[in-house]
Amino acid sequence: LLFIEMLASSSYTLLSDYVQSKRKQFGEIFYDRIDYIYHNDDRDDKLPALEKHSPKTIANFSVRDVAVFYSSRGIVNGLKFYLEGKTRWLLLRSSETEPLIRIYAEGESHNEVQQILNSGIALITT
Repeated sequence: LLFIEMLASSSYTLLSDYVQSKRKQFGEIFYDRIDYIYHNDDRDDKLPALEKHSPKTIANFSVRDVAVFYSSRGIVNGLKFYLEGKTRWLLLRSSETEPLIRIYAEGESHNEVQQILNSGIALITT
């Protein structure tokens, strides 16, 4: 619905043309996600421990800032690491209903995103 509203308020008739114009204006976005199956009993403890001992670098990029997200039970269930550069970040979210830790990343190329995701896996498995 949001895209339809944006398209209607623009001079474009095709969504693909509108998206292409935004890519020219803002650049391409490289993003991916992994649903990492994590059956270990320490799943609820993993992200709080990482918050206390946050890495200084991820995938060879300096960590500029960390945002912490809490569950309805007051437990840290998400950490977003903002990395050096314009668009680089890593988000780790622990599922409260499934044995998963979701790993999201954005970077400046597909290869960079994969490197950041792999670093996310390394953070939760060590």
